Amino acid sequence: MTSETLDPSITAQTDLYGLLEIDVSSQESDIRRAYRRVALKYHPDKNPSEEAKVKFHSLNLALETLVSENLRRAYDQLRKAWIEKEARRKELDANRRKLQQDLEQSEKVAVESAKAASDAKRKLELLKMEGLKKRRLHEEKMEKRKAQVQVANDKNNDKKSDSATKSAARSRDMSSSPDLGETDATEEERTVKLRFRYTPTQEWTEQQISDLFSRFGAVDHVVIMPVAPGKKFFTVVIVFQGLDGAQLCVSKDFTTLGPDFKAVKSASLLHQQLSTADQPTPSPPPSAYPANSSRPIDRNSSDYAQATLRRLQMLSKAHESH
Repeated sequence: MTSETLDPSITAQTDLYGLLEIDVSSQESDIRRAYRRVALKYHPDKNPSEEAKVKFHSLNLALETLVSENLRRAYDQLRKAWIEKEARRKELDANRRKLQQDLEQSEKVAVESAKAASDAKRKLELLKMEGLKKRRLHEEKMEKRKAQVQVANDKNNDKKSDSATKSAARSRDMSSSPDLGETDATEEERTVKLRFRYTPTQEWTEQQISDLFSRFGAVDHVVIMPVAPGKKFFTVVIVFQGLDGAQLCVSKDFTTLGPDFKAVKSASLLHQQLSTADQPTPSPPPSAYPANSSRPIDRNSSDYAQATLRRLQMLSKAHESH
């Protein structure tokens, strides 16, 4: 090794300062003093092992390099360049790991979202099929009951001998016939459709909405429609036990009812929307609609399909309780 050239065994990874157990800013006197202290441990007279021989040779190289101004400058530059390169490599590795983690997390979220959407769609289809099946069973039951009533009436009519007897029999039949609810409000007339403002931090439950809106009247059912991706509002359908409760609900200005109702955007009677959708006439301008009603529903829209599906589900539940 010349005074201008580093020994070939000394590379950027060789820590000469660490070998002598000194700081990089140490003076020549400190270097020589550290050499004498460490070299005693590995001197061949003190330690004849092969490992000590190698370590003693390395200590001599460290001393020769660091006490020479030119060699120490060349070594420090080589060492500094390697340390900076290692720092950049570690930073790049950290960025790559972060990018990989972000990519894996995005893929995981996408898979979970797709699975949730598929499960929700399958559940809706099952509910629709179940609702249609129960509705058919209920209609068959009502038709059978109607036929039985008709047969009974025909038998009574056959027994009547004159108009007076027929009139009395008709009166008795009317007084004894069960109330089929023809004068009561239908379920559609007692159903209110509300638009709620979607807030990620607020999770509504059907029980919470039922308790909140029971101030207007007794509640039969509550259905919360799923929030469509990117939408700011979602739909809630409430079936009241009485028509008065539904009408009172849609007549209220929710902005005056306190913080519990601040998420409610609008309320309207479902049967008004359905009847309006049946009309072939063009829709009037927005100013022609009352403040508490919604625009006519397109029967081909997803909103109309969802409302109809939920209404069938509610009708099936009501039929089961009869």
